[in-house]
Amino acid sequence: MEFQATKDEIDKIDQAIHQINVLEQDFLHRLSRIREERVALHAVRFLAVSTLAPIHRLPNELLEHIFVLGTYGLPLDEDCDAFAGLVCTVSKKWRDIAVGCPALWRRINVTCVTLATLALRLERSKSLGIDIYADWGHFHPSEEIEETMCMILPYMRRWSTFHINCFGLLPFREVLGVTSMLMGEASQLEHLCIITESHEVHYESPISISMAMPSLRTVEIEGIDIQWNCIEKASDVIISFALLPCHLLDFQSLRKLKLKGPRYPQSTIPPQSALPALQHLIVDKCILNDLLQISMPSLRMLQVLRGDTYSWERQKVQYPSLPSLRTFIYGSNHPSPTPFLLHVLGLMPMVTKIVFDGSVPSDAFFWSWATTHQELICPRLEELIFHNAFRDPTLSVNMFVQSRSGPKGKLPLPMRGWALNLDPSLRVFHECLSEGDDESESESDVSGGSDSSVAE
Repeated sequence: MEFQATKDEIDKIDQAIHQINVLEQDFLHRLSRIREERVALHAVRFLAVSTLAPIHRLPNELLEHIFVLGTYGLPLDEDCDAFAGLVCTVSKKWRDIAVGCPALWRRINVTCVTLATLALRLERSKSLGIDIYADWGHFHPSEEIEETMCMILPYMRRWSTFHINCFGLLPFREVLGVTSMLMGEASQLEHLCIITESHEVHYESPISISMAMPSLRTVEIEGIDIQWNCIEKASDVIISFALLPCHLLDFQSLRKLKLKGPRYPQSTIPPQSALPALQHLIVDKCILNDLLQISMPSLRMLQVLRGDTYSWERQKVQYPSLPSLRTFIYGSNHPSPTPFLLHVLGLMPMVTKIVFDGSVPSDAFFWSWATTHQELICPRLEELIFHNAFRDPTLSVNMFVQSRSGPKGKLPLPMRGWALNLDPSLRVFHECLSEGDDESESESDVSGGSDSSVAE
């Protein structure tokens, strides 16, 4: 079919196409507006629904408490208020609450922030006590360290914790001349920690600190020595074993002590040494032999951290008795010799709880313990726990417990049982023994899926 069009007809067709295009653009524009309205309505609906969440109905004081709980357990050697910064990004209301909550900003790692941020955190902490952590190495310019110290020194009266860690090639004496900068009164300071990890150890000449610390409770020093009259009010001390002989007389009123190895040949404990007030002792296994030679009549808890087997464990050494000891936690990477363990346990006539951490003593040890015809070893023992046990000693331990708890048992009170934790990922001691008066319970579960056995 032939079709012949004139110019007027073509113009009419073009006009019709243009009108269709205009209508299409108008339709697309209206469709876009409808979609925008839908997105806006979805946002409004989300906000409306979120207002129904219980957390939005909580008072500000309770939200502050929740925020503060979120900071618990965060180590000081990291950016301490990262959680607080995260809370501030949730909403304007949460940010206002967080900024107005001083407890969120009281833990400060001065090496993680700029001076401007440090000043802001000090301001936000208001009048609360603050925990200061400094981690300085040779790559920190002395000018930067001095500026930081000059900023935090005016807040000395509010210090609750002051932790300095010097590592690399930075000697402690060069950290701002600490003997001259730590002056004044730190009335709220409870925890003082100074650790140097440099290649040189400053034990020869103790450092004097002119800062008054009337509330001091815990002191940790490593790599240096401090004149004890500066920190004599501390009740808990963590030091290297090399410092112990120098401070035995200073520790006469000390209640808690943690000692780190290694043991140096020149670090010798004087004969007839005593720590009369000590109640809690934590030691590396490599120095246990030296510590057991000290008289500790008030000691109630002895914890031995894991270590290898040492030659002194095969020697017969006479140790003073531990008449007040109630809890003994013994960590080891390898089974200790049976004579040594029986000898050590014989020093603890009042112990009620024994925990073996890591290596489990041999079956021969439990058979010897159960069948000894001499004076009963640990006659008041009630709980026997194996934590991160390397093997399952069920057979021999059941035999031992039954020998203590049967009708003809040797104990004045029956032994309640024993607990076995074979899960090496758990870091806490599971109290899987019954805490009630019902002693007929025959099995107690250990949380986390670990196995437990209890002998009646």
